[in-house]
Amino acid sequence: MLPGASGNFGHCAANPIPCNGPIGELTYLSKLRMKTTGAKVFFHKIDSINGTIDKFEIINATGKFIDYLYLDMYHPRKSLLCPIQYMMEGEAVFPRGILTECPDFPKNLYKHIKREAEHILKVSVADPEAKAIDTARVQAALRELRK
Repeated sequence: MLPGASGNFGHCAANPIPCNGPIGELTYLSKLRMKTTGAKVFFHKIDSINGTIDKFEIINATGKFIDYLYLDMYHPRKSLLCPIQYMMEGEAVFPRGILTECPDFPKNLYKHIKREAEHILKVSVADPEAKAIDTARVQAALRELRK
């Protein structure tokens, strides 16, 4: 955690998750899983606050779980702590989201992940489960939440 941070870790801009640059954000979020079920989560960036704190929209493949996490990428190392509701995979994983906003999220997320990974990591990879996201259900849940 950041010195002087306050609020729920990762769930508020006053207590963002420290990460080491864009690749740190990508790897940190790609390793998160839901604590209750172990399910993978997928993400895209929806906002940048004061140019230093990035806000990400987080979903599971069924659309039954939606969350928002705040990350601060200006640190020498990424945090090993997890926000409430999450656990961390120990091994390296394929990317499960993007560091930009995905139009019609999560539609075509797999394609967007591969394109961004090619740009950032120099290899076109993505978690294959991103193709199995129930796009219609997730979009309906997001529309309801955003009302």
